[in-house]
Amino acid sequence: IMRAGKHWATFTSSPGVGTGHSSQIVGVVRPLPGWDKRGLEDFDPSDVDLHEELLRENTGRWEGDVHYCSFTIESGDFLWSAWHDKNKCKNWEGRDNFDTDDEMIGMLLDLDNGALSV
Repeated sequence: IMRAGKHWATFTSSPGVGTGHSSQIVGVVRPLPGWDKRGLEDFDPSDVDLHEELLRENTGRWEGDVHYCSFTIESGDFLWSAWHDKNKCKNWEGRDNFDTDDEMIGMLLDLDNGALSV
């Protein structure tokens, strides 16, 4: 579990996956112990039907008001939520220069400054 510092991840996009009804989404989410053992076919922390259940996972160590951040590769949309209200979507700085044909996406999570960079 990451609580401080800077953390880097690189994701490889799969050409053609984002066409039709599917999207490629990468991001970060609060620790959710046990959710990996639930046998879910998929998991989307932006699903408002899950928000109440997700909030019950609060360990008391959660700080801040963002519980997940995600980035949709095809559209460049950036979503986040505190799970007690609606998801928020934002046009982020640098989005205009985002090339949707890039196959490599890098994300830097800076927990000390509360920032996520794509």
